[in-house]
Amino acid sequence: MEGFTTALITQVPNDEPLVQLVNRGHPPPLVLHEGRTQAFMPTSPLPPLGLEDLTTGPPAKPESYPFVAGHRLLLYTDGVTEARNPGNDFFPLPETIGSICSSTTPREFLEQRHQALIRQTEGHLADDVTMILVDRLDERAGMPVI
Repeated sequence: MEGFTTALITQVPNDEPLVQLVNRGHPPPLVLHEGRTQAFMPTSPLPPLGLEDLTTGPPAKPESYPFVAGHRLLLYTDGVTEARNPGNDFFPLPETIGSICSSTTPREFLEQRHQALIRQTEGHLADDVTMILVDRLDERAGMPVI
C-alpha cells in the first residue's frame, strides 16, 4: 500500500473569470480553447499528501488561472494518461483533445475520450479512470457560467 495520495482541489467562482487550484502531485488540469490545449502547471509544485516532510515551505495556497467564457477545463486521474497500448505507449491525452470540436456536449466529449482509451488499451484498463469536464459558458448568451 502506498503511503501517499495525490490530490487536486479545484474551485470555479461564478463571479470571476478564473479557476483556483491547489495541486498536490496530481496530473495538471487541461484547459481547452479554440483547438488549443494548455496544462495548468503549478508554479510552486507541492508533494502529494503524506509526503509533506519533503517540503519546508508555507502551507499550500490556491493558484489562479484564467478561465473565461468558451474555455473547457478537463480534470482527470493518472489512470487516463498512464493507460498503455500493447506497445507500452502512454495515452497521449493533450494531443487527442485538441482535435475534438468545441461544439460537442460535455457528455459527447467525455464519451469520445473514453472510447479512445478503450481503443488505446484494447479494452484492458489497468487503473482507475476518471474525467470531469467543466465548461465556462457565456452569461450574456443567457446561459449560466457553470
